[in-house]
Amino acid sequence: MTMIKDLGAIRAFSTHNRLFYPVFFFISLFVLPLAHAQTHILIGGALHTCSSLGAKHCLDKTNLQGKRSNLYQLDTQAIDRLEKHWPEQYQPQKARIIKALKAITSEQKMSRQGLLDKWHAVDEQVALITDELYYFILDNLEVYQGDKRQRLVERVDKTRTRSQAAKDIVAFIEKATLVAAQQQKQPAKILAITASSRDPYESADFYEQLLQFDGVETQWLALTPALAQAITENRCEALPALRAQALSFARSRIYPERIAQEHALCEAGVASLVEKIQSATAVMFNGGDQSLTRKILFADDGAPYPWTAALKARPVIVGTSAGTAVQSGGSNEHGAVAMITSGDSIGALNAGAKPHSAPSARVQQRGGVTYEQEGGLGSFTYGVLDTHFSERNRSVRLHTLVQHIGQHHGYGVDETTALVTLSSASGSGAAVLGAAGVVKITPTAENAFRYSFYPAGVRLKLNDGHWQLAENTEQVSSPQLANQALPDIRFNDIMYDAKLRSLTQAMCMTNTKKALAQQFADGQYWHFALTADEQTRMVNTAISNNACAVENLLITFSKAQ
Repeated sequence: MTMIKDLGAIRAFSTHNRLFYPVFFFISLFVLPLAHAQTHILIGGALHTCSSLGAKHCLDKTNLQGKRSNLYQLDTQAIDRLEKHWPEQYQPQKARIIKALKAITSEQKMSRQGLLDKWHAVDEQVALITDELYYFILDNLEVYQGDKRQRLVERVDKTRTRSQAAKDIVAFIEKATLVAAQQQKQPAKILAITASSRDPYESADFYEQLLQFDGVETQWLALTPALAQAITENRCEALPALRAQALSFARSRIYPERIAQEHALCEAGVASLVEKIQSATAVMFNGGDQSLTRKILFADDGAPYPWTAALKARPVIVGTSAGTAVQSGGSNEHGAVAMITSGDSIGALNAGAKPHSAPSARVQQRGGVTYEQEGGLGSFTYGVLDTHFSERNRSVRLHTLVQHIGQHHGYGVDETTALVTLSSASGSGAAVLGAAGVVKITPTAENAFRYSFYPAGVRLKLNDGHWQLAENTEQVSSPQLANQALPDIRFNDIMYDAKLRSLTQAMCMTNTKKALAQQFADGQYWHFALTADEQTRMVNTAISNNACAVENLLITFSKAQ
């Protein structure tokens, strides 16, 4: 039999045989007119949409209006601003850093990277300063863009978005919101929450425009970590100090109207905030750091805020990246569902999992998987959610956490892909929408797990508390590939560049029962064995680029002897 030497051939076959499924047809199959239903649209991140800051995601880059990037200026006024507001606890570093910055003063506006390059050239200790001091300096050097009448904002143009998968997901959010509003007999309204960002005010422009649809009222909800603390303690005057504690500095100078919105929301009080959330059809949580979003859901003592239940009860809940991960929580028959916070698969091989907060976004240290034991919002209780999944090869990371906490399943959502679930008193259903697929990880031992991959376009059913492939999923024959065989080798670097997904797709397309792989990490080889046994089901759906549905493929791994 002829060997397949390039796994890209598998993807090429799938692409050329793709079946187009319009969003309205997908919705007609899935969004049923059920009263008191709740829809989750859980996106794996990388929802690449055409905007003035994201021109590379546009089909046509000409005549793009709006803010193109954040700009910084190191002139004498900026130096004076730093010296005047320098944090008391960092006085010992002040003279050295100010001296370095004065050496590169300029009237020229520059990008963040341009500023950092100049700064590093005169001060090699930049990487060693704390996050608080780092962001204090950057935020105070940022330049306001616009004039006295209007701030220059990022402009989103969904019609020119290059990714059809991203457009499909956004269109589904629109349709799901309108259907839910009709069911609830109330006006359609979406609230965008950007608490996952270190600078939630910067992210507001993008999400407010992304979610603008005909017949839908869209608002940015200024529910930030600073607001959550200020409004519950009735200390709205403390918002500037609380923003600084959240590592967000001098934002009133850059985003004055967003800061005014936050202050007005605080002054209106807790009851008004809860009422505003209860009036919304849908809420969307952005990407960034799920640990930050958790700060708007729970107080420091772990108690939920008065509005947390209202967020959890919205008819439509949308998350992307961190906004998806934070939906994990609550409990099921296997116990509490944790929320993953950080780590990678290679770190998980050596260090396992431990409860811990997320590390610095600037300095990622390799270690084990970390998690929040009490979980996040808890709107998704079927298992731990993970994102950017196949692209960052997070299967071992998710397996390690799920095995460690005693859960039975974890779900990883690929980039530009959404796991869509619908639940109501009448029943539950799920489907996958977008560019790639959703992975289910089911641990069987410390070094073994069952791997399932559900490609975009398939429908899932709930069985014994977990999602699995619908039994009536159609099989498409591909004899020209089924008569070939994978090379009888160990595939290298299996934990990089979505290679695990590619290999499992190749096994499905060629009907291969066993494949071997390896990974070299930290001076040690790890061997992987992928085995299709009597529990494994493989179905070539030919619906999308990653066409094969794979269920219960056994993956084992061990250190090479």
